[in-house]
Amino acid sequence: EMGLSSAAAASGAAVSPNMGEKTSQTVSIAATIFNARLGLWVRNPRGGKARRPLLLYFKELCGQASRDDEFVYLSDGGHFENLGLYELLRRRCRYVLAVAADVEPEAGPDRMGNLGTALRMARVDFGVSIEIPELQPLLRDSETGTVRSWFAAGRIRYPGDAGPSGTFVFIKTGIVPDGLPPDLLNHWRSQRAFPYDSTSDQQYDQPQFESYRVPGQLAGEAVGAVSLPGEPDIGVRFREIERVYGSRFARQPTT
Repeated sequence: EMGLSSAAAASGAAVSPNMGEKTSQTVSIAATIFNARLGLWVRNPRGGKARRPLLLYFKELCGQASRDDEFVYLSDGGHFENLGLYELLRRRCRYVLAVAADVEPEAGPDRMGNLGTALRMARVDFGVSIEIPELQPLLRDSETGTVRSWFAAGRIRYPGDAGPSGTFVFIKTGIVPDGLPPDLLNHWRSQRAFPYDSTSDQQYDQPQFESYRVPGQLAGEAVGAVSLPGEPDIGVRFREIERVYGSRFARQPTT
């Protein structure tokens, strides 16, 4: 068994001998020898082949940890794909919610970088597509620094399905222009990078931590408010979120 705090800590283990597709044998050897790791070994829930601990150590040293061993190594999911969206689409989930709190430059090709990477990988590997009517409301305005929406929604299409296969809801870090509590407004006005601080900053103080928690709560409440609270059918709620977002921000045809 693993607690939520332990799972969250493992998911952010950016420094590890094994880093998915970013694994380097030189780094694996050095990190293993000097015990430079933030991830952890856990017993494989699927069983796996029994290995002697020393053998697992040498497999880590060579960057060859396997999901089929008795123990598996958990580290930062961002070593492959930051949103966790790829695996959900591989499993053909019908209702998917993803949250992004990544760094975003004021302009340039890196905007929506994590979402773009995940969708491209899913389309290439699985033939899955996600259709979102408009993403501009999630991007900050160059003059005001605010966004028009906490979230976006669209349709998932899996290959082989005749019609839309499911609904995708995407929440992204941002600051909306209205309804902010005074402490959040103060932090936003005094910290230029907020809410897009570099993920290399691992030492949040109490005001910074709280200033990131509050937008997450507000974003969740914004999604919940349009999802037919009290409706027991999760599919109906997701489709309502998609309908509301589409009615608010559907791209207007040009003439």
